[in-house]
Amino acid sequence: MFKNKDGYCKLAGFTLIELLTTIGIIAVLATIGIINLANYRSPKILNMEADKIVAVLRDAQNRSMIQESGKPWGVYFEYPVTYDGYYSLFASSTYSASSVISSYTLNSAINFLEPALGATTSVAFASIIGKPDAAKTIKIALKSNSSVYITITVDAYGKIQY
Repeated sequence: MFKNKDGYCKLAGFTLIELLTTIGIIAVLATIGIINLANYRSPKILNMEADKIVAVLRDAQNRSMIQESGKPWGVYFEYPVTYDGYYSLFASSTYSASSVISSYTLNSAINFLEPALGATTSVAFASIIGKPDAAKTIKIALKSNSSVYITITVDAYGKIQY
C-alpha cells in the first residue's frame, strides 16, 4: 500500500489490459508446450512398439534354436480391417490358431504398413539354426502421420533389426 499526497492509502494494481496480455502470453506458451510434448511422445511410442515386436521375434528365434517343446517357433502378424493390428507368438512351423502361445495388440496410436490393411504375414524360424523360412519386412507407423514409420527386417540369415 502506498499513501498518496492526500494521505489516503492506495493499492498497487494491474489494469485489465495488463492482466489479459499476461493471460494471453501464458496461453500461447502452454499451447506450444503441449504441442511439443505430443510431438515428442509419438516417436517414443513408435520406438517402444518396435522394441516389443523385435523382442517377440527374437524370443521365437531363441525358442526355435533351443527346440523348446521340440518345435520350431514363429510370429504371426495380422492387420484386420475391423480392429487394430496384432501379432502372435506360435509354436509350429506354420501358423494356426491352436499353436498360439501369446498375442499382443499394437498400441492404439500405431498401425501396420506391412502387412497391409486386411493382410497377414508370418515368420517361422527353423529349429537349431534359427533361420527364418524367408526374409520378411514388418513396417509400423503412427496413425496420426503414416510418414513416420519404422521398418523391422528379418533377413534370410536370421538377423533381426530396425
